[in-house]
Amino acid sequence: MLKIISCAGFGNTGSSIVTDFFQEFSCINVVGGSAFEFFFLHECDGIMDLENALTEGHRLKTDLAIKRFLKLVENLNSKNPSGPNYKDYFNGKFLDYTYKYLDSLGVIKWKNGWWHRVSELEEQNKIKRIVLQEKFRQVAKKYSYSLYETDSWKPAVVNYVTQYFCTISKKDFKEKTKTYLKNLLLELCPDNEWVLFDQLFPPSCNSEYLSYFDFAKVIIVDRDPRDLYFANKVFWGSGYIPSENPEVFIQWFKGTRSKISESENVISIKFEDMVYDFEKTQKLLCDFVGIDLSLRDKPNTHLFLEKSKTNTLFFKKFCLADKQYEAQLSKDVKLIEEKLSNYIFRFSDFVDLNSITKKEQDFIFEKAVHKINNDALAINPIRLIFSLCKIFIRKIKNGK
Repeated sequence: MLKIISCAGFGNTGSSIVTDFFQEFSCINVVGGSAFEFFFLHECDGIMDLENALTEGHRLKTDLAIKRFLKLVENLNSKNPSGPNYKDYFNGKFLDYTYKYLDSLGVIKWKNGWWHRVSELEEQNKIKRIVLQEKFRQVAKKYSYSLYETDSWKPAVVNYVTQYFCTISKKDFKEKTKTYLKNLLLELCPDNEWVLFDQLFPPSCNSEYLSYFDFAKVIIVDRDPRDLYFANKVFWGSGYIPSENPEVFIQWFKGTRSKISESENVISIKFEDMVYDFEKTQKLLCDFVGIDLSLRDKPNTHLFLEKSKTNTLFFKKFCLADKQYEAQLSKDVKLIEEKLSNYIFRFSDFVDLNSITKKEQDFIFEKAVHKINNDALAINPIRLIFSLCKIFIRKIKNGK
């Protein structure tokens, strides 16, 4: 039986530090290292969304859900420069297994399908359809047609496409999905008992996702909210983390953590636990997943704790570094500490905060990447041009 380990984070919370730790066990197959995130179970339009639609059995929702799922897996299987390429990890069989999986669920399809959102994902010939519909409308508006019903109707241009339908019980869906995922995993690791996927599960509502596997353990990794706020505000600038306004950040932080539910298969730690209290935390992790710590036969090959320490105490270091905004930044720190007190890491138990000086700072990124602004983030023009080029190349490769 394959034993699954997975890390889960909230974006830039440092879950890769656990991946790095388990890469130092030869008996664990870490798929793609820290670079590959196997997230299509909980991705928008992924397996969980598919389950919700198919088990409801709505006559129209199922069509759109299946099409969106197919579009997602086909994109994941393509050469995507900004994301994972599943084809490289399943011996080129990812799509084959997925199509067989849909057949096993009892998905049916027909060619001349139509409803008002049937072509929502059909981008080809969109302009041609609009022109044709307008031309037809000019001709058809001269006529009125009636059936025996009281409502009148007019002829229209109908864009017939392939339409799908499926309904299935939750129990059957989960059993079919179990088989599908097991077949995929065997392509990756036919000989390993242990396998680790980064981000296989989300950090919330894990009980539903865990039901797709016979054995799975989830390690949720979070970060001190002060560091997350400042690191994103100053360096990363990730759009999925609101860091322009501390009040908005606090609401977002609380909301995204509100559905965490620990169990015998789900545990939460902080990034800082690994960095500052490693001996205790590594034992906790090994006991949780059920593996002997003595099997860590490649220490210090992937996990470098001294380097990881430079990823901490951003909130303290930057307040010291930037006198121009020191008063505002200190105010933000105080507000986060007040509103998110349950999530604050006690750095003072491990380091003398008063000993941190501007001279001792060691930032991973240059301060120039994102200049701090009290109202908004300034964008590095070189990074912007690079990002636009990647988008343009991706569209060319996809034929759009």
